[in-house]
Amino acid sequence: MRSLATLAAALLLAASAPAQNKLDWTPDVDQALEQAAAESGVLFVSIGFLGDLRSEAIRKEAFSDKAVIAQAQQTINVPAWTWAIGDEKKLPAFGEAEAVDHAANLAYATSNWITVNELGTFAVPQHVWLDAEGQVLLSVPWELSAAEMSWCFDEALRLAGKQERPAPAKEAHPPRRLLLGAVVSLLEDDEFGRGLTEDELEPTMARLKKGFVTARNREDIARIMFTPDEDGAKFLEQQIGLWDFGGPATAGIIDFMYGLIGILAPVEYLELLEAEIESQRASLRAIVAVGYEQIGHPDGLKAVKKGLRAEDEEEVRPEWVRALGACARGDKSVAKQLIKLAEKDDNARVQINAILALGHVLPQADARDWLADQASRASGERQRAAVLALALGRERSAIDTLMALQSKVKLADTVAAVDAALRVLEGANLFELEDAVRAIDGSDYARPRLYYRPKMELPEPEGGGDFDRGGRGGRGGDDD
Repeated sequence: MRSLATLAAALLLAASAPAQNKLDWTPDVDQALEQAAAESGVLFVSIGFLGDLRSEAIRKEAFSDKAVIAQAQQTINVPAWTWAIGDEKKLPAFGEAEAVDHAANLAYATSNWITVNELGTFAVPQHVWLDAEGQVLLSVPWELSAAEMSWCFDEALRLAGKQERPAPAKEAHPPRRLLLGAVVSLLEDDEFGRGLTEDELEPTMARLKKGFVTARNREDIARIMFTPDEDGAKFLEQQIGLWDFGGPATAGIIDFMYGLIGILAPVEYLELLEAEIESQRASLRAIVAVGYEQIGHPDGLKAVKKGLRAEDEEEVRPEWVRALGACARGDKSVAKQLIKLAEKDDNARVQINAILALGHVLPQADARDWLADQASRASGERQRAAVLALALGRERSAIDTLMALQSKVKLADTVAAVDAALRVLEGANLFELEDAVRAIDGSDYARPRLYYRPKMELPEPEGGGDFDRGGRGGRGGDDD
């Protein structure tokens, strides 16, 4: 049996340690701003909605992560959650913050940092890191895993000039919807700014079941698809099955739907993509591959490998190659496979896209070393692809290599690629790279989730699935 002295020491240690699975929250945003200014500190604001699946996942998983807890001890943390009418008593503990504190903090945040549309809607959940002067360092709407949140804390502290920082999580990496120096702006007619709750999802699906769903219902489709709920995924799978009976006449709406998955959908929708990896239509297989790349989740890796092996259309293989890298962050075997494709494949587009795909595999060491070598020694499109891949993976160890290239490269396109890559590695958003990547990747498909921008947009269904922002479009309903 433990002695009283040992027990007392253990209790004293527990009392002096940070609360298990909890961050240290400052209830009042004014007090937090004063503290941040006095300490030249970083302010962290958490905005969530009680009962929203994404909000709850972040609260339960990311906020209980050991690395995140340690990093959050270096920041001033402010809660600004909201809830449905009558649910304020269900609000979980955020330190000593009460419901009135959340409301006041949220009012301040939406007046000063968070963009609100004409309906008074803003993105939920949304997490924002600010400097001591109240300027946005970075923000992330919607999905945010513990590993991604850990990367964000580390990057915010780095951008704020903090040299000594707690170690981030071992698997820390940037989130897909990362915005540096900005916050997201919603569609003007967005009533929710979040996924649907269970009480909202069921009536929406019931209403749509009363008629034939078409692309004119894209707002409802988008709301369902944006909700991380398997019932919504099953509902849309059934709708796709109905459209399949239309043959070529409904190919456009099917392509539109699968393109929308890549832009909006959570990981629950990977099964819908998998159902079409061997579609008879090359255009749909390409859209599915781009969807896997944009979601970029390891749960899609097995299906992507199958899709790449089965693909016999040379115009589509490069899309699968990009998806392979995106679903295999840190994977040594995939890095080896992509390097082989980049060096030996007969398809020049496959080679270039394999180089770009290695950027998704970073920070894996073999991928990093090979890309750095290509950036230094290759020429033309191969060199530009390597430079851009290092930036896609935010490989900051490559800054010196790229800075050395600035004084050597002469081709205007290569100079532009190096400059864009350095901007990203020093703290710019990935959309800085989009034009340079699209100039060499030969793809007909835009990737707005990868090159994420502050302004939220939905693609138009016209044109059989054209998801471009004004440049090259999808290939619609063409057959092999």
